[in-house]
Amino acid sequence: MFTLFINGAARQISPYFSIRSQGANAARELAGWTNHVNLFGVDRFYSTGSLTTEYTKSFHSLNIAQCLFGDDLLGTDANCRSIKISGSGVENRNSTKDWLADYFGLPRDYQSTLSICPRIENFIADFNFYLGFDNIVEGMFLRFHVPVTYTKWSLNFSECINNPGSMNHQPGYFNGRVTLGTVEQRDNKDSYPNIYGVARSNLVTDFTSYACNRAVPNLGTTTQSSPLPSGDATTTNATFPAVFFDPLCNARFVSDSCNDISKIGVADIDIILGWNAFQDDNYHLGFGFRVTAPTGNVPDGQTVFEPIIGNGRHWGIGAHITSHALLWSNEDRFQSISLFVDANISHLLKTRQVRTFDLKNKANSRYMLAQKMGPVDGLIAGSPSAGASPTTVNTPVAEFARVFTPVANLTTLPVDVSVGIQADIVFMFTYQRGDFTWDLGYNLWLRNCEKITIDCQCSTAFADGKTWVLKGDGQVYGYADATTGNVGGIALSASQSSATIHGGTNGYTSTDTKSGSLSLRPTRNPGVDNSEYAINSEVPSQIITDNPNITNDCAGLQIKTSINPIFIRECDIDIESARTKGLSHKVFTHINYTWVEYKEHWDPYLGAGAEGEFHSNEKACKLDCLNSTVLTNECDTPCNRCGLSQWGVWLKGGISFD
Repeated sequence: MFTLFINGAARQISPYFSIRSQGANAARELAGWTNHVNLFGVDRFYSTGSLTTEYTKSFHSLNIAQCLFGDDLLGTDANCRSIKISGSGVENRNSTKDWLADYFGLPRDYQSTLSICPRIENFIADFNFYLGFDNIVEGMFLRFHVPVTYTKWSLNFSECINNPGSMNHQPGYFNGRVTLGTVEQRDNKDSYPNIYGVARSNLVTDFTSYACNRAVPNLGTTTQSSPLPSGDATTTNATFPAVFFDPLCNARFVSDSCNDISKIGVADIDIILGWNAFQDDNYHLGFGFRVTAPTGNVPDGQTVFEPIIGNGRHWGIGAHITSHALLWSNEDRFQSISLFVDANISHLLKTRQVRTFDLKNKANSRYMLAQKMGPVDGLIAGSPSAGASPTTVNTPVAEFARVFTPVANLTTLPVDVSVGIQADIVFMFTYQRGDFTWDLGYNLWLRNCEKITIDCQCSTAFADGKTWVLKGDGQVYGYADATTGNVGGIALSASQSSATIHGGTNGYTSTDTKSGSLSLRPTRNPGVDNSEYAINSEVPSQIITDNPNITNDCAGLQIKTSINPIFIRECDIDIESARTKGLSHKVFTHINYTWVEYKEHWDPYLGAGAEGEFHSNEKACKLDCLNSTVLTNECDTPCNRCGLSQWGVWLKGGISFD
């Protein structure tokens, strides 16, 4: 199990950005038609229908980016922030902020800067209908609305490459294959970069290709044979086992540099059956039963910023409250001021969604690299190091099974999601002068914390608890004796459960692979879990080294492996911290004109309005929970407040019938 560490008030991350439904807008519904609904003393059937066309655009992009990527964002711009990508061989890399380029199949000296400025735009055609059944029961009404929505989401992601990198990956880092070169080249490896496990030409070009276009490095996906260099002790052919590097299939970056994502559909259909229990010419108070039918789309986890229409496919049930009071009028009521208060309060029922998750207390770990483990063949471990007669010998439970995959491919899961309460409350003052009305109001929207559970009918990739581990910056192959032709490598059982998106635990500090921040050079796996020295099980007197080259300063030294590796388990998936809640404050205004008695029995009206919605994020865990495997105090129930700040303008027109 991973040990949880929360550094002070580290910002919680929500890999899925949950929005307020485009259809949940009590302000837009109420504005402009208060003179046409909830009428008193009509004593007959009456109705009104309206169409509101609105354009909205998000601002405060930083709030969105922080929900998705947390404190790894750099910079001071209010909208655009950046993430640094750097390889394990970069001098003086920021080991607490930079994402490790190695995870993406990039060179060890690769450096780039990602710019991220998320934006959401909506075009909405909201059809609203009100039917008053005073002819049946005085004050009885039926309301429903159908918000047709076109939405476009853009991460506005771009990459500036500071150094495309030229370094090859050393033997054993990704595969067992090695180009030995000549004896002279092996003796002077630093002068001959063609001594490699994976050549730069076989690595990914840039992060954008990996994150958007599913590019992967070529690690030798077919079994190959190659002769040893002439002049060596033997020219026996060597077999290189196939190693697979899966593309990033989930939580991909999709943006202007790849493509925007847009969708069109009906957000939700809301139906209210209500009754104005108390009313006269100066006030009314009514209650209704509200049902929300989900007609939008459901998240599928394929992209990190996926467009959502509606509320994520939740059915909603709840209550509707409507009221108004006349505050002032002149003698002939040509002018008046009224206060209107409407509220929609709903419970969002459980629905099935597919979401991507991080691992517990490993922010952005969905972009880390996992390695598959399988049956052991040719590997044991001993202590102390080296020798024909180690004092203890252990056989690991598993070893590298020649498959790498992004963690997101494993933590994208079907889950059941429900929301206890969602409230949409509007307070609006209306000034009326003849046939003109001016509305000015405030709208409060809130949603309490989601409840998320893994679908119990679907097994996760970690269900058996003995298949996947974190690679970190560890070596996955060692070498027994290059002079006998065994240059294909021996798979190790190394894992790095303490690795993060920022780096592994082998202590790389510079482009020099011969020394590191730990006592052993990084290629000897000094930082792997439960480390012991690796031995060839077929020849127990033969050590397994970190380098197939055998002379001078390139000589291989005994490498470490894990006895036993620490596997990723289902309980390490961070479901709790991915939960979100929402709270926004909106101000709005609307000006409207009604053509009273334009035709017998029907009155058209037309108006325009604007709104500004402000959503503030917050850090979910405000206390220092260092070295705690159980969150305490305010950290007991982490729930990230994420939401959208946006502005909008609309035109609203309709016709009333009686």
